[in-house]
Amino acid sequence: MVGSGDHLNIRSPMQWTAEARAGFTTGTPWQTINSNYAQYNVAVEKANPGSLLEWYKRLIHVRNESPALRGGTHDPLASSASPVLAFLRRNELQTVLCMDNTSHNAIGSITLTGSAGTLEPGAHSLINLLDPGDDLNITVSPTYQITGLSLAGHEVAVYELTGPAGVDPGDNAPPATGLRLGQSYPNPFGPSTTIRYSLPARSHVRLGIYDVAGREVAVILDGVQTTGAHDVLWDGAGREGQPLSAGVYFVRLDAGSETRTSKTMLMR
Repeated sequence: MVGSGDHLNIRSPMQWTAEARAGFTTGTPWQTINSNYAQYNVAVEKANPGSLLEWYKRLIHVRNESPALRGGTHDPLASSASPVLAFLRRNELQTVLCMDNTSHNAIGSITLTGSAGTLEPGAHSLINLLDPGDDLNITVSPTYQITGLSLAGHEVAVYELTGPAGVDPGDNAPPATGLRLGQSYPNPFGPSTTIRYSLPARSHVRLGIYDVAGREVAVILDGVQTTGAHDVLWDGAGREGQPLSAGVYFVRLDAGSETRTSKTMLMR
């Protein structure tokens, strides 16, 4: 939507759909509807998982479900890369690591530095709250540093610290249920990466690759599979077998009535 000048000109009728009068009214609006409503409207944004609308919905959902983001303390972390902002949000229920790459360039080999009051040395598991399945295992050094992190251009990552990495929860822990999509390995990758997932029941499986604009650029698998763990190799190729350009891609797993997504970075 477009608009300029005073508040009347930047509050034009809402563009809901590509239908007549942008789905705003069946009558005559007080102001002419922007001519671009067929291309830019809420329905189009809803259909695109990479749209600004869907991005804000994900951010709002994560904040609403995260007590540390709603009411925790704020502990800044020093970053080895000046475009990267990083901090911890903590309360008695949760610890969350937030990172934001403010530049358009991908950045690797990021080191974050905290203190005795912010980071506990040792191995830790991280769950990405914005991109389920994009999990990490990290090690905090005795000097309170986390090394080897990477972010795509303008990427925002919100990780919950769930405890020491590699620790067996014990025989009394409830078994994992439901559809699971693990983080591809290696990630970032080049020339190929392995995508691992687990099915709770025999079902039709579709595994697709999407670019940051929400377009499906490759289909790795489309067929029936049995219950249990599976893995598949993706070589970074598109639908026609052509090499895709370097960048961030989303892995989408559809099985039965469930969907899972994860993120991977292709390096060339």
